[in-house]
Amino acid sequence: MSVTGPISHPKNLNPTAPEFLPSTNPNPFPFLIPTRIYLPLPPPPPPPPPPYLSFCPLPPISMIPTRAVVLLQVPPNVTESSLKRDMERFGEVRGIQMERADEGIVTVHFYNLKHSQRAVNEIHDLHMQQQQEHFTTATARGLISGRLVWAQFVFPNLKAVREGNNQGSLVILNLEPTVSSTTLRHIFQLYGEVKELRGTPSKREQRFVEFFDVRDAARALREMNDKVIAGKPILVQFSRPGGFTKKLFLASRYNKSFLFNHHSHSPPSLPRHHLRPPSQLMMKPDNQQLKYNNNYRKKPKRQMRQMQQMKKNRLDDRFIINEDAIATTGEFRDDRTTVMIKNIPNKYNQKLFLNMLDTHCNDSNQKIINQGNNMVMSSYDFVYLPIDFSNKCNVGYGFVNMTSPEAVLRLYKALHNQRWEIFNTRKICEVTYARLQGLESLKEHFKNLRIPRKEMEEYKPVFFSPPRDGELLPEPISVVDVVAKPVSDGDDSCHSRDGTVSDKKLERSDGCCLGERIENGGV
Repeated sequence: MSVTGPISHPKNLNPTAPEFLPSTNPNPFPFLIPTRIYLPLPPPPPPPPPPYLSFCPLPPISMIPTRAVVLLQVPPNVTESSLKRDMERFGEVRGIQMERADEGIVTVHFYNLKHSQRAVNEIHDLHMQQQQEHFTTATARGLISGRLVWAQFVFPNLKAVREGNNQGSLVILNLEPTVSSTTLRHIFQLYGEVKELRGTPSKREQRFVEFFDVRDAARALREMNDKVIAGKPILVQFSRPGGFTKKLFLASRYNKSFLFNHHSHSPPSLPRHHLRPPSQLMMKPDNQQLKYNNNYRKKPKRQMRQMQQMKKNRLDDRFIINEDAIATTGEFRDDRTTVMIKNIPNKYNQKLFLNMLDTHCNDSNQKIINQGNNMVMSSYDFVYLPIDFSNKCNVGYGFVNMTSPEAVLRLYKALHNQRWEIFNTRKICEVTYARLQGLESLKEHFKNLRIPRKEMEEYKPVFFSPPRDGELLPEPISVVDVVAKPVSDGDDSCHSRDGTVSDKKLERSDGCCLGERIENGGV
């Protein structure tokens, strides 16, 4: 029974008395209790970046020897004088770029191409000796302050050295075309050792002379400019070496997009204390990278197939038509002439295909004539439009061999990424280089192609002699013979036993059909 009425408290409290526990609810209004609000702690600061991590890309790596050599894993305490002393054991040094020495990256410029080649080769040999446990003493040539480094050719920075536009190559203008290369070599060898002498087919009054030593090139320029050869005064100027496109040669600043697009093979930036060649280096993935890899493995099959298809459709850089590579001169000029035209409307036949090419060549040549340019005319000497014989429709691509790289470039500019103006199609034309190059290679490749029936003769690969240019229209000459016999089981032909060709076979052929890896240049 609850106690009611006033409560009297004793005057004297007993400290040893038990705790008083009321029998009624001490808080009859619980909703008046203030709500506690918990504020989370601030997130921790991000971790510092790993040591020696460089976000700047390396100088653009060159696949051909140059006079500029980048050194990686250079000791941090190296000085310019000691570095020059170590590198001059290979030959005279023209200049040194030390702005990234604190990252272990230094670029050395030699006067002579042979000296830079010797430096790179011997430094690579030191790494081979290290791998074979036959490493020499700290005084071996190629070590920097007694430490092992890595060397690679790079495209020269024209602003890094004095007279950087002199890369050992000269262009000779207004030269009499009858002057032979042997005569020209004898004349310029008086000033130094000549590396190569090359010409331009479309400009017979222009030649290129490249010296091993840039000082010899400067001397030849001073002595030979305005001199008379074969009754004509010549003009001599500095030029870019063979294999250097204008875009690469004039690049004075390195940027990441250029590096990744053109030189993805260059080694990554590595800690300076790690003195092994890039081929031996292995990077330990962090937890985030491992997490990403695990997630990648867990992706569903459908997503994996989509990624594989995207990778398949990515065009190989080898088959992209580059204007700068065509415009350059010398042995590294891109002189390919066979192109693959993709996304052709399936109702397009050989007659329409030839008519389109004739119209293009005729229009291009008329522009050249009207402008009075001394340029190579556009013409072609080979055409093949593969056909699915089951429905007599083309399989979406064709092959054309133009007679010059200049004609290839004009065709590329006229058709690439353009919509076809026929059959109300939405297809966008794409023009790339083909895998096989040259008329003779194409004729050899297709000479054993099987055409099933006589009435299919119009679908054969054909060539033209003389080449066809829109005004001169010679009749097509078949590359293959029409055969009526079926293909045997052991034959590697693209055709089936009944003499027909299906789309599936065209797309998966290994050898004679053009559907082999269509996304990467066909043949």
